Amino acid sequence: MIRPTSRMHSGAETPGSRLRVAVVGGGLCGLTLGVVLSRSGQVDVQMFESAARFGELGAGVTIGSNAVVALQRLGLLDNVCTHTRQKPHTSKISYAMDHGEKDSVTPISSVPYSHPPGDLSISRTAFLDSLVPLFPHRLAHFKKRCLDVTHSPSDNVYRVHFTDGTFYDADLVIGADGIRSTVRRVMFQPGELRQTELGKTEYSPSLGSLDEDKHLSFSGSTIYRAVVPSLLLRRKGVKMDFQKMLITLGPGSNHIFSVPICNGTMINMVAYSHDFSQSTTSGHRRPPLPYPWTRRDISLDEISDHFQGWGDDVQNMLGSMGDYTSAWDLHLLDPGLDTYSRGNIVLVGDAAHAMTPHMGAGVGQGIEDVFLLARLLIDPRTNHKNISTVMQVYDQVRRPRANWVLEQSTQMGRLYACVGPDSPPGELEAMLKGYEEIFSRVQEYDVEKDAEAATMLLERQGVYA
Repeated sequence: MIRPTSRMHSGAETPGSRLRVAVVGGGLCGLTLGVVLSRSGQVDVQMFESAARFGELGAGVTIGSNAVVALQRLGLLDNVCTHTRQKPHTSKISYAMDHGEKDSVTPISSVPYSHPPGDLSISRTAFLDSLVPLFPHRLAHFKKRCLDVTHSPSDNVYRVHFTDGTFYDADLVIGADGIRSTVRRVMFQPGELRQTELGKTEYSPSLGSLDEDKHLSFSGSTIYRAVVPSLLLRRKGVKMDFQKMLITLGPGSNHIFSVPICNGTMINMVAYSHDFSQSTTSGHRRPPLPYPWTRRDISLDEISDHFQGWGDDVQNMLGSMGDYTSAWDLHLLDPGLDTYSRGNIVLVGDAAHAMTPHMGAGVGQGIEDVFLLARLLIDPRTNHKNISTVMQVYDQVRRPRANWVLEQSTQMGRLYACVGPDSPPGELEAMLKGYEEIFSRVQEYDVEKDAEAATMLLERQGVYA
């Protein structure tokens, strides 16, 4: 048994006893949730991270205005801004077209991306580092890779098993363990959850391999990512205005996204290579590629091969990526999940709705998850007896919106791949008008509506008296 919970759950509640919450995964969503829950004192939260310390893969991240509002209401925004030395600002996405000739990149148009109070474009590491000091070290358990979750029906306790042979008994298990989530595979295994065998010291999991995860799919896209100093781009002779959020379209089906971070001193660059010869829409799933999905030994020749026929300015930009570059095979959940909860197990973030990055909305949706879940768990009316119903309402409120954003992000990437310098007149303008409406629906969302809707449902059902 993992400390500090030295007792086994007896099934008998004492007045005022707190819910034991196991957060599996200490990434951006898991740690944000852990900080909020630990501050509240309403639940006994423990966090289990597979790595030896808190850390984030990836480069920059854009936190949209919807998520900025959520962080503000969770009491975390000031700390994030202070640590990253950045403040939210409203921004637009600018579009440009490379015509495949020398110095031939021309501006097209722009659409609003965020709305007041604005968005934050920061590094993932800086975001995570701003949260780490806020989470009590005694509640964090490292090198704890989840193996399985079993259930004890007699006292409704869920046991989280780890690969090192230890386990933890919880009243609620929250899967914040990312796109390759073990907790999700537990939820969707056929039949009933395996029952906890008390007194057994050895344990063999029943879960299959990732290849058997029926929701995990390869998107058809590989991206080349790098965070490049602005001064280096200037020295390379790049003429494009990279001090704004920019999407450059061009010959073929690929495109490039760039956004300034760290107050413009660094540029987060993402070059997309698409192959949509096989459908990635629901019902035509592409199996996941062999793991790992990231590579760091990337040559400039490999990148430039995907952008043959593009002009000099883009080639200079790609040439600046150099040793900074990693390649990522983009995966997503397709089809979207038909539930985010099962009994006293619930999913947040990429474990629930991993999506492509075409809208810059994935982290924001995870923060929306955290906002609603924290509100429900902190509510004193949530207890051992009704926690399963409360999680069903969380699913009922959150899933339609998050799955919609997932689908819109997938479709946006496919549209980018279809537009180029030879597109019919008016096609790009029509596409951008549609994007403006979608971004507005994502960014102007008030997370307080989720909390109000969930509370109203629970009161109507008599769960919250």
